[in-house]
Amino acid sequence: MEIFNKKITKSEIIASPTDEILTGVITNIEKGVLKEFLNEGVQSKFDNLDQETLKIYFECKFEDKIIKGSDRLAYYEKPMSNSKLGKFLIKYDELNVGREIKVVFDKNSFGKIKVD
Repeated sequence: MEIFNKKITKSEIIASPTDEILTGVITNIEKGVLKEFLNEGVQSKFDNLDQETLKIYFECKFEDKIIKGSDRLAYYEKPMSNSKLGKFLIKYDELNVGREIKVVFDKNSFGKIKVD
């Protein structure tokens, strides 16, 4: 485990997007099972921790800063149209690094890929 010894100050705080839809780009995609992408404290909220899952990393520009985030999609080799992956493919045609996407930021500034 790496020791974190960087100093972070309040001067580094940037504005948070809230209730906004921003254009982003996919920067990385990881495949695993759901439990690999969750903290142990929240795993009890999910029924199938062994569900194959894709973790999608993205970047968005907000004002003059780059915001990085991630979202999860349950992985199905043949995705159904009502699944989050199916809705993603209907909206964006294909899933790949470099794909431009829309990211919805909620009132708490959490970003999720817009699929609807």
